[in-house]
Amino acid sequence: VDEFWQLYLDAAGFPASIFGVVLLLFTLLRMVGASLGARFAAKWRVDGLLLVLSAVLTAALIWAAAAKSLLGLAAMMLSCATSETMQVIATGYLHRRADDAARATIESLASMMERVSVIGMGLLFAAVAERHQIFAAFGALATVAVLLTGLFVLLHIRRGRKDTRGAV
Repeated sequence: VDEFWQLYLDAAGFPASIFGVVLLLFTLLRMVGASLGARFAAKWRVDGLLLVLSAVLTAALIWAAAAKSLLGLAAMMLSCATSETMQVIATGYLHRRADDAARATIESLASMMERVSVIGMGLLFAAVAERHQIFAAFGALATVAVLLTGLFVLLHIRRGRKDTRGAV
């Protein structure tokens, strides 16, 4: 969403004069999302949190694709805050659970995989936006989020529920 919100606002008819205010709001909401991550992980199980947050993120992307208005902008902001919360929780979990000898390698690989996935999503987004419109590209992001959330749910059910409280 970070790379595409300006295109969304332009296509939805928002004036460029509000872009600075919107960027400020995105930044503030990311800060709130990051601060909530550690608090949430201390209170609830990490696997359950990530399931709920994945569902919220997916719903927000669907909402952004469909709304094409101020409501869509609000949904994008929710997706950014939720994404930041998930990032803090997942990074904290990985950091605490990884073996000391392999932690740096594991965290480096996770960072690389994140970058590759962002590139892949960017290419998908651009391809859909060029053939259709920006809102359809957000729909493509939502579709990928639905698939990944579904995969996460299946893996969660298959793995069983182990206690992962306090991972951050």
